[in-house]
Amino acid sequence: MDFHLVINTPNLLYFDGNVDSLTISTNKGELTILANYQEMIANVAICKMLIRSKGNSQIFACGGGLLTCKNNEVKLLLSSIEAQDEIDYERALNDLKAAEELKVSAKNLDDIKNAEVKLKKSINRINIIGKR
Repeated sequence: MDFHLVINTPNLLYFDGNVDSLTISTNKGELTILANYQEMIANVAICKMLIRSKGNSQIFACGGGLLTCKNNEVKLLLSSIEAQDEIDYERALNDLKAAEELKVSAKNLDDIKNAEVKLKKSINRINIIGKR
């Protein structure tokens, strides 16, 4: 059995289709969602996300956001998402360096939090492509 998955970012509809399972990290822990999963709303962490469909698996770098499950449909509103094969290693390294510099030069708590989010996203992307 499958369920309908919709993935949106602020800029685009990234995915709209049926899948067999979704594994993702939330404020409730790591979840593997299958067809007819319980109704829920959860915050999505910056994490590795796995989608399985018709015997194939695909890994994504998820930038955090919101997940809803209802009536055999899962909706994700994410700040960013990249498939494993879309991640540019050099760009991820440059983003990591920039985030580290931003954290060092932070002047207030908001700057530190912003830098930490950027660091987590960069590290997540680097880990997903398996280089570091």
